[in-house]
Amino acid sequence: MIAHQVAESLPADLSLVPPVLLLGILTEGVASVAPTPGGLKAAEAALVSGLLIYGVATGPAVAGVLIYRFVTFWLPLAPGFVALRTLSRRRHI
Repeated sequence: MIAHQVAESLPADLSLVPPVLLLGILTEGVASVAPTPGGLKAAEAALVSGLLIYGVATGPAVAGVLIYRFVTFWLPLAPGFVALRTLSRRRHI
């Protein structure tokens, strides 16, 4: 039953999956070579460029990339900070 619900939620046209995977792999390559911490700026530029190549408008491409990077790069810092403070307060580290 759950597999049926998942199949219904997927788009019928999966032709964008290979380009999206390729864009993700290339972006990670660019980010790993960039001399900045976490590939900042280089990864964003690669993602926006890739989206523009595939025909996404500039505004939605930039907004989507910024939201993606916030969720994957900056948001995990909050629980890490809370864990560090908690462990430091309890003198575990």
